[in-house]
Amino acid sequence: GALIEDVHGIGTADFIAKNSVDNGNTTGWKFPLSTGENLYWVGGAGNWNDRLHWSNSSGGAGGYCVPGPRDNTFFNANSGFTSSSKRISIDNLSYTKNITISGSAVPPELIQTGTQIFNIYGSSEWQLGMLPINIGTINYKNTNTPKTIKSNGVTTGISSSSTINFEEKTSISLEDNYRVNGFLHLKDGIFNTNNYDFRIVYRFNASNVGPNSKIILGSSNVYLEDSTPVFNTNSKNLTIDAGTSHIIFETMTSSGAGGLNYYTNQVFNNISFLG
Repeated sequence: GALIEDVHGIGTADFIAKNSVDNGNTTGWKFPLSTGENLYWVGGAGNWNDRLHWSNSSGGAGGYCVPGPRDNTFFNANSGFTSSSKRISIDNLSYTKNITISGSAVPPELIQTGTQIFNIYGSSEWQLGMLPINIGTINYKNTNTPKTIKSNGVTTGISSSSTINFEEKTSISLEDNYRVNGFLHLKDGIFNTNNYDFRIVYRFNASNVGPNSKIILGSSNVYLEDSTPVFNTNSKNLTIDAGTSHIIFETMTSSGAGGLNYYTNQVFNNISFLG
């Protein structure tokens, strides 16, 4: 299979891409549905793109295949993590559908070799006790299927060099409190905090979203931690459902340097500057 992007079929022929993914801006192609597989990490520490660490059964033999965009990935009690062998290294452009890290006696680390991109075509769940997710760019890619994020207290990102992109055109919903140490960009669709606390260290940007995008804040507390943070919703395509939420700029005293940037007619419930 392949990821196909910016490729256009011309003429009367049918272009059929089996076991492949429409990665955007394609015309004239047909992408038959493919269910993908469930793949299980084995053998302790290693590189994501080393097939020796992938099995088609929990605790089974490695050497099966490296995950693609339609494959669900699992890290669990049979993954072989120990205190000295627990690093999963994103060593190149990498893919998964749903990713679930849960049940290991030793929580693993998810890191990168160099600066990498990790494309998630489904939902994610991290295991309690993991160190912050250290990957340069994480993209939650559009599949026209709602996605969820369950953090279990794990921070996504480690610094201003970390970027998370929400590209799903339907919805991305939180399943518990969510903290981003880096930049979070809403590109499209609905972002629903589901009444959970949402923390971002640097910047949240939703100024370049697709049509009919929306942020649903419910009763969430939204915390901006940096001294010059930005919460940018300045787009005519974006609706804010503020509910009873509270946006809190923890260390700045006014909206002069960064702060809140919004579009006409967007209404927020409660905003505080605590610096």
